Amino acid sequence: TTYYSISSTQNGTLLFGNEKGEVLEQLHNSLISHRVNTDWVRNIIISQNKLFTFSDGGTFINYHKELQYQGDTLRAKSVYAINDTTIIMANPDGIFRVNTISENVQFIFKPENEVSSLTSSDGNILYLGSNFGLSTYDLRTKIYHELLVKEQIASLCVTRDSILWAGTETNGILAIKDDHIIAHISGNYGLKSTSVTAITSGKPGVVWAGTLAGI
Repeated sequence: TTYYSISSTQNGTLLFGNEKGEVLEQLHNSLISHRVNTDWVRNIIISQNKLFTFSDGGTFINYHKELQYQGDTLRAKSVYAINDTTIIMANPDGIFRVNTISENVQFIFKPENEVSSLTSSDGNILYLGSNFGLSTYDLRTKIYHELLVKEQIASLCVTRDSILWAGTETNGILAIKDDHIIAHISGNYGLKSTSVTAITSGKPGVVWAGTLAGI
């Protein structure tokens, strides 16, 4: 079984999503399997006491209720929780905003390239990664801006010091500050693989990277 997502609840319960359309719930020594009405659970977000699962086959609330946009299936490749009421999600059709209270879905815009990863530093500026590079979109001004980074971006995260960390498909990790590359981390720095499929911030000064050769 291949797991594509992991999340946790406030009481410490761990949630794992896999390619079979299952979410495994683990608390202490017990393990409960929940079936979602789709395969490939890529992301799990808990908001407003609801569990949102995002996959290639659709978006679901509490495993069974499908969230749609204008009657169509709402596929999801990458998602990011802006705050406790708003989730931003990307799929081949564009970027969408999900209100987790009303469960309303709003179309924002469609970037030039399909987005493979996204994050935000302040809840207003979105960083969008694709196979063609990195771009930004300002939710307030609605301005889309292409950056100079032309790497294949696989994963993104922002640390507390406002540094954007970009995991690439073949070239390790880029650290970006004020839209400029300030560091490039590759195999020479002990990175197990230059294909960085997942990246997240840990305690201050620590970034965790998932690669094809391990963490």
